[in-house]
Amino acid sequence: MLFFAVPLVDKFSWILLIDRLLFLIVGFFVFLHSFPTELYHDTKINKAIKKLRTHKDMMVIGISGSYGKSSTKEFIAQVLSKKFVVAKTRGNQHTLGGIADVVLRKITKKTQVFVAEMGAYGRGEIATMCYVIKPNIGVVTGINDQHLSLFHTVQNSVAAKNELIESLPKKGVALFNGDDQEAVKLYKKTRIQKVLYAKSKLIDHSSVTPEISATDISVKKSSISFTIHLKKKKFSVTAPLLGSHNIVNLLPAIYIADYFGITQSEIKRIILHLIPLQNTMTRRLTEGGLTVIDDTYNSNPESIAAALAYMKIYKKKRFFVLQPMIELGKNAKEQHLKIGQLFADSCDVLLLTNKNYLTQIKRGIAEKKGKCKVLVGSTGKISSYLGKNVKRGDIVFCEGNEAKRIVEILCD
Repeated sequence: MLFFAVPLVDKFSWILLIDRLLFLIVGFFVFLHSFPTELYHDTKINKAIKKLRTHKDMMVIGISGSYGKSSTKEFIAQVLSKKFVVAKTRGNQHTLGGIADVVLRKITKKTQVFVAEMGAYGRGEIATMCYVIKPNIGVVTGINDQHLSLFHTVQNSVAAKNELIESLPKKGVALFNGDDQEAVKLYKKTRIQKVLYAKSKLIDHSSVTPEISATDISVKKSSISFTIHLKKKKFSVTAPLLGSHNIVNLLPAIYIADYFGITQSEIKRIILHLIPLQNTMTRRLTEGGLTVIDDTYNSNPESIAAALAYMKIYKKKRFFVLQPMIELGKNAKEQHLKIGQLFADSCDVLLLTNKNYLTQIKRGIAEKKGKCKVLVGSTGKISSYLGKNVKRGDIVFCEGNEAKRIVEILCD
């Protein structure tokens, strides 16, 4: 506006000059506004620290991992909230700023337990979060190639998640997913009180035995049932959750509930009424008799494998809407090749929301000599295709954020 109001040269010449200098102008204003933004950010964090230091008796549970941490956090919070006053992070509040917001808005003098999900995009971030909230219990849900484009190596990702464990006090408790190789490695290195949880009583890739495990697993279309082995205790539970992979997400909640003194009968009753995280393996039935599974909250190799394992329950035609995964870094092509191999005999039609890694997915299906048909299209084209081809009793599984609109259209 200034350039046009006081044209030192022809005003149209200014347009060319601005075009060349625009990146400098934008950079200058971003730089200028970064100071008050950082000041506000630091002030908020300092207020959160002061508030937390006055809640010395409050138990703090930190949860980190490449996958499963949101569901694990949700189940822990739901189970404990039946007996304690619980505060928790929500949605994308897994950053330092988000956690500070929760502390300032949700934690009161009555709060007994704070359950915090911790996400990281680089080394040192989880350590800073732990300095703020001082966790007593830490849970590592598993470590894979998710966010590898940011961490560059799995070792960097492992080191970042281990910051949570290293921050725990000497009397703290660390829980690790025994079905994940990287988590088991961290378990072996940990010297404070530690707990391994797993779906099996014996872990194939490890010489250790989990402290809590599940057997007699029964998976139905709308629930899972299994037997818990915890110390010398043994009891059966049923949860209104989809897929056996949710057992691993639930085991930390059961162990911590027992650790906090909640009885077996109370645990069984609470688990029977659990509510899954929104947009995470949520089952919906349409008026036309179609089953739609909404798993659009996130997407990673483990969640896709779990989805395909669950879909095997259904005997009629199986459709899978998938947003190819991002943030897998240098391993992206290899991971999509493996996913293609899984789709070979687990799905009738795979509908991709974009062309990313299409070649690798098709190659994986071909290597297994699968009959899964692969199509690529926009939301509108996929919806139109499904509208013409799905029938009563079929299942449509929607994975990834780009598939969210498909769920809305099918269930409208």
